[in-house]
Amino acid sequence: MHRAAVAVEEALAARIARREDIPLPATDSHEEHRPPVRLPPLTVAKVELYRAARAQGVSKAELARRLGWHGPQVDRLFDLNHRSTIEHVDQALRAIGKRLDVSVKDAA
Repeated sequence: MHRAAVAVEEALAARIARREDIPLPATDSHEEHRPPVRLPPLTVAKVELYRAARAQGVSKAELARRLGWHGPQVDRLFDLNHRSTIEHVDQALRAIGKRLDVSVKDAA
């Protein structure tokens, strides 16, 4: 499962680098009788930031302007290999009218 998660992260990073849409994850994993791949929470937050920014037509330059940050700081938010803080991702989401919602569930 770890290798599957790494492969998914690499595919997501490639889509972000090419400025492509990222499809929503499948919600029905029993179709192929495989458990869903669990991505790290920071990766999920960054992907959702990328999706939200694209959906609203907010460029990296515009996001930097709204946050009062330099371009490289915003670039790191969309870099899945960079260990951004969750607070920075939340701040960026708020700058485009979104908010980060974290939940805890029982382990399956």
